[in-house]
Amino acid sequence: ALRAGLVPQAISASGYNSLLACPYQFQARYALGLRETEEVREALEKRDFGEYVHRILRQFHKRFPVATQVSRADLEAALTEISTQECRDATEANYRSHAGRRRWTAMISAYLDWQLAREGEGWRFHAAEITRDIEIALPAGRRLVLQGRLDRVDERSAEGMTVYAVLDYKTRSAKALADSLRE
Repeated sequence: ALRAGLVPQAISASGYNSLLACPYQFQARYALGLRETEEVREALEKRDFGEYVHRILRQFHKRFPVATQVSRADLEAALTEISTQECRDATEANYRSHAGRRRWTAMISAYLDWQLAREGEGWRFHAAEITRDIEIALPAGRRLVLQGRLDRVDERSAEGMTVYAVLDYKTRSAKALADSLRE
C-alpha cells in the first residue's frame, strides 16, 4: 500500500504494465521516482529504433494517406528518403546506429507489401501517434488517469458505418513477440 501522497495521479500504459508485472518496481519507479542511472549509449537502443520507425511511418502516411494511388517505386523511394532524414542525427553521432537504419531499410519492402494489401482490404490510414487519456475510477472515490499513445488508427466503411482499427507497431521479431505472449 502507498501513502496517499505517493499515489500517482496519472500513469502511462507502460507504468500500468509495470504495476501488474511487479508492484515493487512500480513503487520504486512511479511512486518514489527512482530511475536507473543513464549510461552513455553507444548504439541505437531498441526503444530508440522503435521511436524512429514510428516517426518515419507517421511522416510517410501523412504524405501518402492512400498508398495504392502512388507507384511502388515512388513509395519505396519516399520511404527510404524519409528514413534517411529521420535517422541522420543518430547515424552521424554514432556509427553503430547504421545497423538500426539498415535493419529498418531491409523491412521497407515487406512493410509496403503489407500496407498495399491492407488498403486492398478497404482500410485507409486515418491518424498516427494519437495521445489519449482514460480516467479510471478507483475505490474510495479516487481516480487515476491512464495515459497512452495510439501508434496508428485506420478506418474503412462497412455496411454504411465507419469502422476503426487501432494498430500497434512492433519492431521485434515474430519469435520475440511470440515469446512475450507466452510469458
